[in-house]
Amino acid sequence: MYKIREWQAGVSKIKEAEIKWKLLDGGYGLDVKFAMTLPLQSSWNAGPPTAKQLNSAQFEQRVWQWAWTHLNRGTKGKVDDEVWREIFGEQTSR
Repeated sequence: MYKIREWQAGVSKIKEAEIKWKLLDGGYGLDVKFAMTLPLQSSWNAGPPTAKQLNSAQFEQRVWQWAWTHLNRGTKGKVDDEVWREIFGEQTSR
């Protein structure tokens, strides 16, 4: 899926760790970064969530779903691509 130019056979362990960190931190695309986050849901122990908390949780869930959809399809995701519009509908930004 990702063709990382810096990644070559015999690369040092330090360079390998840097490349992996950059991949997880979104340096090669946000789909890996967002897929590694955990969308949290309210437990309602302190009462129902506010509308803002609910919207935020729904947005995080959709972004997580978008990222995993790309990882499972083997495609590199970009915000506002076809999968993004499929998940978010006509909404394109938060």
